[in-house]
Amino acid sequence: MKLSILIPMYNAESYMDRCLNSILSQDLHEEDYEIIVMDDGSTDNCKSIVESFQKKHSNIRLYSKENEGESATRNRLFKHAKGDYLYCMDADDYVMPDTLSEVLERAISAKVDILAFDASVTSDSHEEIIKQESQIIEASIPMNGIDFFIKYPEHRVEVWWYFIRNDFRKEEDIWFGNRGFNEDVLFTIKAFIKAKRVVYFPMSVYRYFQSPNSVMRDTNKEKKARMIYNFHSMIVDVSNYLNHLSKNAVEEYHGVLKNLSRRRDTFLFFLILKMVRAEMSKSQMQQNINMLRSVGAYPIKNKIYSGNYSIKYAVLNYLVNREHLLYSAASAYRVFKRN
Repeated sequence: MKLSILIPMYNAESYMDRCLNSILSQDLHEEDYEIIVMDDGSTDNCKSIVESFQKKHSNIRLYSKENEGESATRNRLFKHAKGDYLYCMDADDYVMPDTLSEVLERAISAKVDILAFDASVTSDSHEEIIKQESQIIEASIPMNGIDFFIKYPEHRVEVWWYFIRNDFRKEEDIWFGNRGFNEDVLFTIKAFIKAKRVVYFPMSVYRYFQSPNSVMRDTNKEKKARMIYNFHSMIVDVSNYLNHLSKNAVEEYHGVLKNLSRRRDTFLFFLILKMVRAEMSKSQMQQNINMLRSVGAYPIKNKIYSGNYSIKYAVLNYLVNREHLLYSAASAYRVFKRN
């Protein structure tokens, strides 16, 4: 088995058909790859959709369990995977036709721990999935994961941007944490820090679908609070890991620490904006910021949004880094929203 495609599924009946069809529209032999779906306690009809695909395709496996959340589900999927390489997808996303075979071929021929590629965001739920024109795409030379982060500082950290070698993940004992949302950030950082052979292959493979009902866009206050908690926890965990790397004082870490801290600071900047927009109380904001300060994440040390740094972001960054102004601005925002 060359490739295991791992999909956590929760109430995804609107997307599973498109997701599975996109995976099956690849120039891969069914005996060379498996599609493993783990149902995380869904209450809709998505299981039946997968079962209908199973009747036609022997390489699809479906497991079910009680709801535990995405990270725990991904860890369970790892235990079932038999492929030389692993690819973590989300159920509401999809891949472009006849792309995975070329990515897999590059990974196997270069004997990489991680092969990174490109993706794009779409909000079009009816986008026609068209096979891309054949073109010659050059891959980067193999490098270690630290050099990759330095050379490609803007490359995203979500797990659907890369294949990871199964034995490498097992040998390095890399798992998702149990916090929930955004756990792939720390997972990816750890994987790249430990990887000895990484190749970047700039083919656009993945389509990340942002629906109006996604977790990131949900207006439900309880869900917003949970998202902020998970986002905050992720930043704390990443900061603790960066502090661990810094204390080791290994020379090769020095170049990558600034890159990773800038990524962390960008997450932190947008977290604080989310706390303000969620109308979080001053006491709760103080508690969160004190925790961030205790792990060295606050105040923000790096310039945010370097690609499109504008006066707007300069002003916001100034406010975010000065607590008395931040709390005053948050209070004014709460009053404005309620009137």
